[in-house]
Amino acid sequence: MGVQAYIQAISNGRGMAKSNLYSVYFDGASKIISYLSSENGGGFGGLTSKVGGTISRVGERVLIMCDEVSLPGVQSNASSVVRHPGANPIYYPTNPLYTDLQLSFMCDSEMQALKMLTRWHEKIYNKVGRSYQVQYPEEFECDMYIEKNERNRNSEVGYTPAKYTIYKAWPYSIDAVPLSYGSSQLVKVTANFYYRNWESRFTPIPAYT
Repeated sequence: MGVQAYIQAISNGRGMAKSNLYSVYFDGASKIISYLSSENGGGFGGLTSKVGGTISRVGERVLIMCDEVSLPGVQSNASSVVRHPGANPIYYPTNPLYTDLQLSFMCDSEMQALKMLTRWHEKIYNKVGRSYQVQYPEEFECDMYIEKNERNRNSEVGYTPAKYTIYKAWPYSIDAVPLSYGSSQLVKVTANFYYRNWESRFTPIPAYT
């Protein structure tokens, strides 16, 4: 393929995708988001809306500080069968296996992202004295949405060529947040999520006008 053909192929495809254009938000109908939006849960009233929408200032700070997320992956569990001695095994799929999801947030001076994740994780357990009672899944699971955005003439999130719905997600771990003397660096917190499964929707970008 020549250079001109390569340029033409990119142009016909509306250019190349940029990794820094995306949105992350949560399903406001879930009990955990309702709790986090309440005063006891931290007052994160904007966690249910897209970045750029009408959302509370605290919720906006948390969502817009999500500086890294991966579109979810999937692989296949497989079993094998050997037709006869000495033959290579033949593998066949048995069920899909969805990989863990990781979200990373930059922290503002009030540590709102860390606060949100901590409150979410605490809600999984009902502490009674020195023991814990794990809540029912519907109390802490939440559908999550990840949009891959692209610019148009009016906005950096003008198009959404890919949208992923992550079903029944919950943070099973929050990574340690390192602090140290020395050169000043941004504080970041990373959480890892389990979920049931995901589905994707792809929408063509309209032709240029």
